[in-house]
Amino acid sequence: MTMNISKLIKGFLLSLAVLFLSSCGDKKSELKLQNVKSINLHIVEFKIISTEHEKLQNVFFSIENSEEGCITNKEALPFGTKLKDINFQIKTEVEQARIQIALKKDQFKPYRGEEKYTIDLNKKTPIYIKVSDQGKSYTYQVKIKTYLHHPATIEWTEINPSINPRPSKDGTYRLFSMGTKGSEETILMTHHTSPNKNQFFSLTESKISEKNFPQANQVFTQIKAYQDEVFALAQNKSIYHYSKGKDKWEEVKDIKALALLGVFAPRTKGASNNIALVVEQNGVKHFACYNEAQGLRLGAKCPQDFPYEKQYTFSSFNQEVGAELRIIGLENNLVSTYTSTNGLDWAEISSQLKAGIHTVEAVLLDDTFFRFDFTSKGLEISSLDKGRQLWKVCTEYALSSQGKTIKAEQFINSKPIIWTKGLGEVFLYDGKQNKMYKGLLKKYEQN
Repeated sequence: MTMNISKLIKGFLLSLAVLFLSSCGDKKSELKLQNVKSINLHIVEFKIISTEHEKLQNVFFSIENSEEGCITNKEALPFGTKLKDINFQIKTEVEQARIQIALKKDQFKPYRGEEKYTIDLNKKTPIYIKVSDQGKSYTYQVKIKTYLHHPATIEWTEINPSINPRPSKDGTYRLFSMGTKGSEETILMTHHTSPNKNQFFSLTESKISEKNFPQANQVFTQIKAYQDEVFALAQNKSIYHYSKGKDKWEEVKDIKALALLGVFAPRTKGASNNIALVVEQNGVKHFACYNEAQGLRLGAKCPQDFPYEKQYTFSSFNQEVGAELRIIGLENNLVSTYTSTNGLDWAEISSQLKAGIHTVEAVLLDDTFFRFDFTSKGLEISSLDKGRQLWKVCTEYALSSQGKTIKAEQFINSKPIIWTKGLGEVFLYDGKQNKMYKGLLKKYEQN
């Protein structure tokens, strides 16, 4: 009996010991958890404040809380933006956190919201922000992106001439593009008096077909295309159609035209193309539109100074406007720009009288039209953004060069050919000097 009581007492004491030890372990664990605090040193807002440029405070900066923090603007600041006497607005997750800022690494000074800074974006001035609290710190690097060049900047380099055959003094040439956006094929058509025939040469890819080609004496005076559908106006006023799908030329019957203005994008898949024309009836010039289903439709009278002989046409399509043609051309020293959505009437966007001008070339680079005016004084380049109506002279930027200097004066009375390849490349061939230049659009280059 005594033994049983002794065993019971030992068991009871052992249970108490286990409970005690277990209780102590819980307290140690609880104390350990109480000593750990969640310290959030993250920046939650970063803004640039400027009294001179109020729009800067609307620039959105993304904040990355990775191993090394990074703050940067998704959209680069416009070219030429000056960050002079600006303030930084910085907010952190923890209000009492200490914020320091440095324009050189490890040279931190306390951040004060009213303090002004001047940042030279061209020198890639680094900006560092350190957030501290309770002995811990976290550092961010601020990278302010900006565009390095004026949007109209084209940088040129001279390359070996690769046009063969080259336009001769006694011959004529036309230039047009076919294919889809981003993979256009630029075609040079030449006509030489000896031999007396048209020839096509691709400046980018394959040679265009000459099957069922018009007779040798039918020189093409105008060629227009939309993707793989090409139309040409011959000297005898006939219209010819070339489709890459059929791989042959066919005459469009019962049409005589003074000018071929352009090819509209089809409104629906598989629909026949509308072509814009200038025709003459009873001695009066009219705008006109033709397609295979509806035939020829007459439109408004053609203005006397409309550039129906010397022009560049750009065809486009979007859901809001539909099919649209834009013409940039020259007539009697008047450089003008017109637009039409039906070919029957045309709206003048701009016109400018320029003395001594003999040639106008135009290209479209990334939604910006560039116009090359060749005059007795040399070359002048202007740009026009889509949706705008005012041409801006940009020769200073659009004639920049790499290495050997290219000057406007060297193109006095030159015989140029200009074409594009891809989305940002443009080529200029000067027949007078037998020189060729390649230009790159620099508008998207950032620091």
